[in-house]
Amino acid sequence: MGFGYLVFGCLLLLPVALTFFYTVPLACLLLGIGLYRLRRVNVPFGQGAIWAWVTGGISIVSVLLRLIPPTQGIAHWVEGITYALLLMLHLRMLTGLDWVAEETKLAKLKVKAFRNRIFVCMYFVPAVFLTLLDGIPATGMLLVTLNALNIAIPIVGLVVLLLDVFAAHTAYMYICMPEDLDMPQKPSRFAFVNQMRAKRAAREAEDQAKIRAEMEARRQAYRQKQKSKGRKKK
Repeated sequence: MGFGYLVFGCLLLLPVALTFFYTVPLACLLLGIGLYRLRRVNVPFGQGAIWAWVTGGISIVSVLLRLIPPTQGIAHWVEGITYALLLMLHLRMLTGLDWVAEETKLAKLKVKAFRNRIFVCMYFVPAVFLTLLDGIPATGMLLVTLNALNIAIPIVGLVVLLLDVFAAHTAYMYICMPEDLDMPQKPSRFAFVNQMRAKRAAREAEDQAKIRAEMEARRQAYRQKQKSKGRKKK
């Protein structure tokens, strides 16, 4: 299921808040795989997969520039581009989560996805400018402001990226893909765990039977209502 890849990919992006880009290629690979597997759920997920792989390629370039001493001076320009691409990636991923939350009626996930789209802009946009301004001489209030932002933005970044992890985890916990519905659960080596699972499965089967019965009763009532209306018109 693609949502699991999103969780691990977002976790590997956490070091980005501390300007540590060495985990970005692997993070983008996982995010790309997850979003590609979710592409048939909605369009933003498919678009996010493209952004993930493009971002992963650019991040590899930035890592190589950091490792090669003569090119370290221009590495921050590529890192600024990486931040901008990560913003686009997050916006597509969160839009996809928003759409799927709307479809599955998961209000909490929808709130998280909408809120996080605002937060990622609040983090990545300043991060892009601070990265591009790295190395530019500054004095006075400009220097004080830049120093304050260099302290605040990483903290904001950690919070924002953690919120993305929680949003992806919510989707992972509450949304099941159609092909995973009939997958048999592996039995536990502990008998009490299997007993608990059997009781839970029985409760879920009973609840689903009640829901199906209620839906069938509603359909029958609706059909009877439609028939009565048709008779009155005649």
